[in-house]
Order: sequence, then C-alpha cells, then structure tokens
Amino acid sequence: MNLSQLQYFKTLAKEEHYTRAAQILSITQPSLSHAIAQLEQELGTRLFEKKGRNVVLTRYGKIFLPYVEESLKVLEDGVQRTKELNGSKEGMIHLAYIYTLGSTFVPKMVRRFLDAYPDYHIEFHFIVGTTGDILEGLKNDRYDMVFSSYQDGEPDIEFRQIGDQKLVLAVPKNHPLAMYDTVDLKDTVDYPQIYFQKGSGLRPVIDQMYEQISVFPKIAFEIEEDGSMAGLVVILEEKQLPIMNCAYTQCFRREAGSYGKDVRGLNRLHEFSKVELVRIDKPEHSKQSHQEMLDHVEGLLQKLELPYRILRLCGGDMSFTAALCFDFEVYSEAQKRWLEVSSVSNFDTYQANRLKCRYRNADKKTELCHTLNGSALALPRIVAALLENNQTPEGIRIPKALVPYCGFDMID
Repeated sequence: MNLSQLQYFKTLAKEEHYTRAAQILSITQPSLSHAIAQLEQELGTRLFEKKGRNVVLTRYGKIFLPYVEESLKVLEDGVQRTKELNGSKEGMIHLAYIYTLGSTFVPKMVRRFLDAYPDYHIEFHFIVGTTGDILEGLKNDRYDMVFSSYQDGEPDIEFRQIGDQKLVLAVPKNHPLAMYDTVDLKDTVDYPQIYFQKGSGLRPVIDQMYEQISVFPKIAFEIEEDGSMAGLVVILEEKQLPIMNCAYTQCFRREAGSYGKDVRGLNRLHEFSKVELVRIDKPEHSKQSHQEMLDHVEGLLQKLELPYRILRLCGGDMSFTAALCFDFEVYSEAQKRWLEVSSVSNFDTYQANRLKCRYRNADKKTELCHTLNGSALALPRIVAALLENNQTPEGIRIPKALVPYCGFDMID
C-alpha cells in the first residue's frame, strides 16, 4: 500500500467514475484500475462495485474511506507545518484577528504582503474571534499570529502595538445624545447599554473607564462583535427599504489547487475577484428581490453569450444559513462539465437576527428585515469560459457586449 493508491482511492470514491477520476489525477484509466486492484488485493476485499456506468463503494469501502481521508489530512498537515517552519516560500499561515480589523486592516495587510513577495506561495487561513478566544488559540499553537487588543495577565505572550482605534458611542438618530459631537462618559449611565462580552479585549478597557468615574452602566445586552452591536442600536424606517448595494471584492480560498490539471489555473485560485450583490428588504418583498437579483446575473451571462444553466439547490446542498439558493453554472469546454460562477441566496431573517437588522413598519412595530446576497459573477472562471467557448478557426471571438471595452472583436 502506498500514498498514490490512497489518493487514487479517495478520488475515485468521490467521482464514482473511473474515466473522470483518471482525468482529475492526470493518469490513464488502466493505471487507475491497476492501482485500485492492487489495493483491494492487499486488503483482501472489494472496495468498489459497479452501478450502471459508475462505481460505488462497497460496505468495506465505506468503512475504509474515513480512515484514508484522515490519514491523508494528517500527512498533508505535517508537510505544510514542516514547510512553514523551515523557511520555505510555500506554506500556510494561520492568522487570527478581532472583528473590528476584518473590514480594512487585515485585507490590506495581506494584499501588501502578496504584492511585496510575488514569488511566495502562501495559503492564509483566517480566523475571526474575540481577544480572549484568539489569545487562547495562540497559546495552544492553533494560530501563528494574532491581531487583538492588549490583555493583562498574559506573561507568555509578547504584545506589539500596531495602531489605535477610536471608541465611539452609537445611538439611534432620535436619541437625546444624538445631537452632540462629543459626550461625557457620565452622561451615558442613565441609558441602558449594549455591552461587549467579557471575552472581548475592549470589555476591560471600558470597565476601567467607568471605574475611574466611580459609576457603572446599566447593561441591557452583551454581545461579541461590533457589527451586531450597531444593528441592535439602529432601527431602519420602512421608507429606507430596500437597501441595494454592490461591491467589488477580493476573495481568498484556502483549498486552491489539488492533484490534476482541471483544478489549476483560472478555474480555481487562492485569490480571485468578484462583484458582490447585497440587498436588505421587507419580508413580503424578499421573494421579488431574490428574483430581481437572479435576473441581473442571468442578464450578464446572456450578454456574454455563454452557455449556462441555473440550479435550484436542495436543502442538503445549501448553507444552513440560507432559505433559498440558486447557482449559475457555465460550461467548460476543456473539462466537459459545468462550473459554478455565481450563487444567489435569500437568507430570510437568519442574518438579520444575528445582526439585529430591524425596521419599523407602517404600524410602528419593529420587524426583522430579510437579507439577500449573491455574486454577480466570479471573474476568473468567466474569463476561462470566454476563452474556451469562443474559439473559431480565425481566433477567439469577443462577445459583442465586450467589444466597446476591448477595442477589438477577435484575439488572433
């Protein structure tokens, strides 16, 4: 039994088809069949059985699979950890940070690192949490580096200051304190407050501030991160809905690339760009909003003249946070299969409940909003699809919608 046989077994168990598995592994089908036969001979049992044109795991194959997956993962972790420690230009960095640094600081820092060291091939594994949680993870060697608030009583951890953050008081627009640019801390004690949980790095800082003036606030709720805290404070008016935003975002994927040619290049990248669609609406309008977002994505694919299909996901394939989700897939001529380029989901009240994103209806009652989001298109796979599906004897044809931006209609 060798490592290649275990990799082959895992891939075949996933694909359930010898030809597809062989293509992914970049080996011939007879070589794959021979390797599986040797493995079965060594184990003294059949691991696969035919089911139509496919193969499926036998009872013994199903027992064997989790042990193979665990063994390969342990080995992969060991290889990555060794590379990280020996100064190699390849490896993985487990980076943990507090919630307030996730919107700008960490993305910009990682971008600057990647720009400064283009010959390094580093995978980043990001973890977000409270100061207490991520410092505990650092002590347990789960993280390589953390960005947190300073915390007393940690003699085994070296803290380096990298910046300052302002403390602000968030209140609704009609609050008595909303008219002031600055407030005295004593002026806040008469009002119930939404407070950081004890595990937060800011909790002891704020507690100390109140201790210095010898008064303590009335705590209505304790919460972990500032985004949800702001949501508890702000209540939208019905006339403000729907809120529609889009953003050009950088995305990072941990498991980019694997064995075989079909998971490399533009089809699966560590870092890629996409346009993200976000919508907040009233519950009775969310189905219509979802359909409008789907129409936006479909319209883009039609203008790009790409072969596509739309899949409505079943419950088992959806994220547990989503109530309804549709995937858009374009056809890859090179791989002879469909590849996802967009996913548009209606999250109902799930995200709004965590964010406490509420609005005041016509009856002046407070309700949770519905949130929806989706990717307009994942750009690298769209580029690959355009190159693959528009090849002609004269060259690669440019769709009419893109000609004004390209300045030409054919790539020779």
